[in-house]
Amino acid sequence: MKNIQTLLTSRAFVVVALLAFALPIVLSFYKYYVSKNYNYIVEAKCDSTNEICYTRDCSNPDDCPPNGLSRYKQYLIKAYDFAQCADNSCEEECNKGKIQCIPIPCGSSVGDECSNPLQ
Repeated sequence: MKNIQTLLTSRAFVVVALLAFALPIVLSFYKYYVSKNYNYIVEAKCDSTNEICYTRDCSNPDDCPPNGLSRYKQYLIKAYDFAQCADNSCEEECNKGKIQCIPIPCGSSVGDECSNPLQ
């Protein structure tokens, strides 16, 4: 009788341990791969004469991202919408309203460097 209880207890422990290990993996796979339920921040060209733009020093190419933008604006887009973009900036799709883009205004985070068209 005691051996059966020990066996059932050890099997229950193994099942619970496997579920505790596998469940987060399955849920993460679903969230990030299947439903793409996360956001991207994309950068697009910005005209600093008309808009307040993010700025960065690109005099040293190693300090700049591959897009090479020294003045740019940022958008928040859903990952499942990113496949509809013609390029990595998604600017055309955002401007035409094909996908939902949420502009991220410069200065909304500490440390942002911004250009001001009024200066």
